Amino acid sequence: MEKLKENWFIIVIILLIFFTRSLLFNKDAAFFWADERHFQQMIIKLQESKEKNDFMIAVNTIFHLNARPGLGLFYFPSAILQWENPDIPFGSYFNIFINSSVLLLIYLIVKKTYGFRSAILSLSFVLFSSSTAIYLRHLLPYDASLFTLLLGLLIYVYTQKAFRFGLLAGLSFLTYASYYYILPIPLVLFLYHKSLKPAIFFLLGTAATLIFANFMYIYFDHSSYFQSVKAESAGVTSVHIGDYVSAFSYISQYIFTIDGVWHTFLIFTSLILLIFQWKEKKLNILGTYLLLTFLIMEITSHVLKMHVLYGRTVRPFYLSALVISGIIFHRVFARVSKGSKVIYFRYFFLIIFVTFLIWLPNFLTFKNLIYPEQFKKLAKQYLVTKYNNPSNVEEVLFVNYFGVGSPPKMNVFKEYKGSKQKTFYIVNANVIYPYYGSYDMNLFCKNEILLKELHIQSKFKPYLFEGWGEAMRGQADKDPLYYQLIYCK
Repeated sequence: MEKLKENWFIIVIILLIFFTRSLLFNKDAAFFWADERHFQQMIIKLQESKEKNDFMIAVNTIFHLNARPGLGLFYFPSAILQWENPDIPFGSYFNIFINSSVLLLIYLIVKKTYGFRSAILSLSFVLFSSSTAIYLRHLLPYDASLFTLLLGLLIYVYTQKAFRFGLLAGLSFLTYASYYYILPIPLVLFLYHKSLKPAIFFLLGTAATLIFANFMYIYFDHSSYFQSVKAESAGVTSVHIGDYVSAFSYISQYIFTIDGVWHTFLIFTSLILLIFQWKEKKLNILGTYLLLTFLIMEITSHVLKMHVLYGRTVRPFYLSALVISGIIFHRVFARVSKGSKVIYFRYFFLIIFVTFLIWLPNFLTFKNLIYPEQFKKLAKQYLVTKYNNPSNVEEVLFVNYFGVGSPPKMNVFKEYKGSKQKTFYIVNANVIYPYYGSYDMNLFCKNEILLKELHIQSKFKPYLFEGWGEAMRGQADKDPLYYQLIYCK
């Protein structure tokens, strides 16, 4: 009977995951971030390969994705399909599959390691968190990288084969090299097994994947993967995007911004309760992993100032903490209920229901976001309807340049010297960085605002953790950013 219930739950879970992910589908959200150009690059190179009858042109694209060849391996099939069928967003469909698979893998890993009820509670906390969906609409490697590592972990918990785990961890690194969660794994394996063997085999598997990747770079592209990683790392640290802040401060702000008070409460309560269950080996090792990951982020960002933190780099830590919260709260409910299933399930379903209710408004906000491409369509449709003349419209972007500490008055408009030849302008329908406050649009032209919509980076604040520093996030609170359609008189 218990097995039947578990199988029934798995079916419900799969349907719930795919249903919530499908509701968030938005093809106009793709290519919002600059790094999404890699997907377009694949399609362009496919077309070039066809025109020149040289398939290696497309293959070589994999070696020019900012040290992310795994991104090419994951997205090339959908890029091929989208190249052949431009009107169908296969890349976005792939994201739904990979994002849903990440959630399912979390459930299966926790179920195998900590039990069915812990798995349900952990999955609920993770599923009902906006952090799991934030990259769903964007053709970026973060979910694919996380999927690969979790697949390796699932294989490990079932087979205890550390070498296979290492192979997939290496592929995860090849997909996105800025995730910190791989680094503590060998030490955690050593501490858990009290043996060097699994740690060594994990490292050998990871090294085998990276060395093979480097060999492929040399053979096909006459370059070096390790040099490309070094160059990419140098580029990230040389551009002043974000702050070298304390990991504790940054993660706290991130959790509070993306999910609010309730999830912050779940995390900090569970971490406090974890201290009192430190002698339990399985919880001990998960807590150790979380602590080591935190220390790596703290040292590399705040102490050594090697790398700023981003929402994408702290998210795996946050998801791990949510998993711990599910396990801890399950154990607390089991103890408080003192063997009574009725009392236990009251607590169990109450906390899931509260988590769902608090998550739902955030989910609806995210679902209904208007991305730049959508605003452009709305603006042009407005012009067609009212003026029947959509051709007389130009897009302008009024943001500061790198290194500018305060908004210039007139200089920002110099590049639009001849712009008064146009009448209508779509303003700031793009990703915004940096941001030091809104401009007085009358400095550009005497204008009338025809359409105005809160910019996505002001409406969905977690997006501000992808490169904006604390000062810019504060400025966005004081002076929200808007898309606008203006009429220059």
